[in-house]
Amino acid sequence: MEERYEYRTIRIERAAWRKIAEAVHGECADAVGREGGVLYGLWRGEIGFHNDEGVVMTAWPHRAEPDYDATDGLPSVVESTLERLVATVRPSEIEPPLDDGVYAHRWFETSEEHWPEFLELSEAAWPGFEGGFPGTRIVGLWRSLDTPPPTVRALLLTRYPTLAVWERSRPFEAERIPGVDEARRKFMRRAELTERTIVRIARLVAPR
Repeated sequence: MEERYEYRTIRIERAAWRKIAEAVHGECADAVGREGGVLYGLWRGEIGFHNDEGVVMTAWPHRAEPDYDATDGLPSVVESTLERLVATVRPSEIEPPLDDGVYAHRWFETSEEHWPEFLELSEAAWPGFEGGFPGTRIVGLWRSLDTPPPTVRALLLTRYPTLAVWERSRPFEAERIPGVDEARRKFMRRAELTERTIVRIARLVAPR
């Protein structure tokens, strides 16, 4: 059985980010840990999110029974939505991201028919892509457990050192970067298999 993840989008009270960060990295992380899970990350929305929105992710190893209620009741959270995910070709093990920078949260929708090729193209393109943009890392690609077939909904989480690097990495950029051309061709083919996609940019909120 693959590792399970929880992706919770939160809306918070005005000017409550400090309180949220303390709660998530404090009692929330403790509660998740008691149930055998791991706090995977807290992100504060920057682009594509409202200023009072963010994301809390938890991870549940093979041995743990996911407790998706462990992140309920966070102080100053006025609204939240939950999506259950399963890891695919990345991450191969639970290793919460720690690097500062911007994180692109991109959701894809494709079909069950195209999903194997979608995965293959993604995995094959990543090494060249990461090598061409130092500091860039594909954190993971997860499939939603809450989207019934034949639609496949997937989350791609990518860390970039700066927003400028994210902009340089776009497939339609004319800049020639050694090792990246082949990755971009794979991404363009993946786009042909994609029914719709959306990306939002957020910054990791590390524990103090």
